[in-house]
Order: sequence, then C-alpha cells, then structure tokens
Amino acid sequence: MKNINIPVIIDEMNVIHQLHRINVHGLSWTSFYKTLSYYANSNVIPYFACANVESQEKVIHSNRTTFFNALRERGVNVLEGFAVKASKNHRIEKGVDVLVALQIYKEALKGARDIIVCSADSDLVPAVKEAQDMGVRVHVVMSDYTPGCELSTIADRVISLETVVQSMLERGKVRFKDQERPYLFTDAECYKQLRKGLLYA
Repeated sequence: MKNINIPVIIDEMNVIHQLHRINVHGLSWTSFYKTLSYYANSNVIPYFACANVESQEKVIHSNRTTFFNALRERGVNVLEGFAVKASKNHRIEKGVDVLVALQIYKEALKGARDIIVCSADSDLVPAVKEAQDMGVRVHVVMSDYTPGCELSTIADRVISLETVVQSMLERGKVRFKDQERPYLFTDAECYKQLRKGLLYA
C-alpha cells in the first residue's frame, strides 16, 4: 500500500464500542492516526466521524465541543453528525455512518488508491463496494473480537485493532478500564481466523 496521502476515516462510536470490549477505555486519537500511518507506509489524511450527543449534564456536551475543536487544531477533519431525541431525557447520534460512507465515496472520486476505514459497521458495505469498483483498495480496521463479517469479507485487507493498540501501548498512549484484569481482557468470541488478509505486527 503506497500512496502520498491515504485517507483514514474513524467511526468514533463504532471503534469505541470495540475498544471497550477489549478493556481499552481511553487512547490518543492523534497517536492512533500516526500508528496507522506506519502501517500504511504513507502520510494519512485523518477524518473523525462523530456526533455531539447532548446529555442532561451540559458540561459533557461542552467538553465534547472542546474535544472536537482540539482535533481540528491538530489537523483532523471532523465529520460531525447530529443528535435526535429518542426519549424524554435521552438523545442518540444520527448520520455518522452516512458521513463515513459519503467520505469513502468522495475520496474515491478524488482518485484515492487506498482508504483505511476504522469501523465494523455493515452499513458501509455499499460504499466500500462502490469505491472498490472505482479501483480503490479499502483496508478495514476492526477488532478480532467483533464479528463485522460482511465488512471484513469484502475488504481488501483487515488490520487488527489489537495490533494497532499494542503499538500504541508501548508508547503509553492507551488507558484501561480495569487495571486488575489482563491486557485486552474479553470473554467475547474471537473471529480472527475468518479475516481476509489480516495484518499483525
């Protein structure tokens, strides 16, 4: 995979759910992009798809805005979805997977040869196939402990999320939820034997 600039698109909530399953509850996103740049052997164009879901505590909402602005200051392109009211005091994010799909398509139109997508969302399959039909190689980052069968089957390569995290761990860029349990503790089923072209360091 050699390209001058390779788009890396992170679906924040999807990746966070995967990280939580392996006991990771905090990491440096800028370090995450740098690590993927190493695997891509190229500079990357960072995209971060997210939504500012307001909660009862306005401080959290404000902190999210500050977080998104901090990413922008570090050169990350923030693709911000929106929130809708699901119940009396609960709001959910919307539009994030569509933003990821649109960005995949936009990058393909711009002539990208490779795109790295960090998500296990099967809703992205049509966008990935469309990009591949346009000659793009799509590399998907997902956990060994997340099924993601549809996406991992059509991807040109699957990069193990655990491998990326391990590289970051060595530089102290990862925090764990439960320090008493082993690294990457999970009781979930492992799917790595099903992956196509799985990359390990």
